[in-house]
Amino acid sequence: MHELSLCRSIIKSVEQYLEDQKDVDITSINIAIGVFSCVDESALKFNFMVLCKNTRFDSVKLQCEEVSALAECQDCKNQYQPDSLFSECRTCQSLNTKLIRGNELKITSIEVK
Repeated sequence: MHELSLCRSIIKSVEQYLEDQKDVDITSINIAIGVFSCVDESALKFNFMVLCKNTRFDSVKLQCEEVSALAECQDCKNQYQPDSLFSECRTCQSLNTKLIRGNELKITSIEVK
């Protein structure tokens, strides 16, 4: 149930970012969630709703965008979409690979009125 602490961090980050703008009405927070981030989107949205009740964020929508995975082979430099977190290169079958994207959780934008 780490989604609860993730929501707390998202709210805290937005509060800090808008610290000097108390009169701004936030309409939505847009986040990117990597397919290998181990974040359950529905649990994240539920926890966000619970934490925001009767706060400045009460009517804020949490918009989630799924980010596909991209890996790069460190031997042949081939980039490919991996099937799992630990997958071999599709070109040379090396296991010396690095995940470039797909495990992130980040705020991409904040929409205000």
